[in-house]
Amino acid sequence: MSKRIELFPNETIVLKERIHWKNYIFPGTILLCELIMGLLRVTDMDTTFLEMLAGAPPLGDDATKVIAITELIAVVCIILMSLLRIIIISTVRYYVTSKRIISTWGFITKSINEMLLTRCETVLMHQSVSERLFQCGDIECIAPGSVIHLEDVYYPVRFKMTVMSEMARVKDGNTGQN
Repeated sequence: MSKRIELFPNETIVLKERIHWKNYIFPGTILLCELIMGLLRVTDMDTTFLEMLAGAPPLGDDATKVIAITELIAVVCIILMSLLRIIIISTVRYYVTSKRIISTWGFITKSINEMLLTRCETVLMHQSVSERLFQCGDIECIAPGSVIHLEDVYYPVRFKMTVMSEMARVKDGNTGQN
């Protein structure tokens, strides 16, 4: 996926942000726990999963075989879901340009949400206590008939101030070009 965005003539990127790293903690922790649990389950069994599929008789009954296969399928599904969530999180980008606010996301398909700075009327910021500790927060850019919601932005105060200063510059008619 291309990480580049298309810019208007005489438009420059003023600020580029990614989603905060705290979003990796939950899927990363689940991924790590499931890998450990999967290894413990495999090393605890006297026959491996492949041997069971090949027809080697397990030491337990058929119920043990069904439970082991079900646990393995659950571990694989959780690992795949965690990896997918990490990939999705890693593709989110937020941009403030000299003319627009842009939010992009997507791995295979790409989605872009943008708003012209001339249309933006209000910029709201929300931080919970934990988000203040992690120095992240949510930003909402509100225009008549539309809202752009940016979740878990790094340094939301800096992001908001950049948007506000670019809004003021654009509304004053200063293009920033020589």
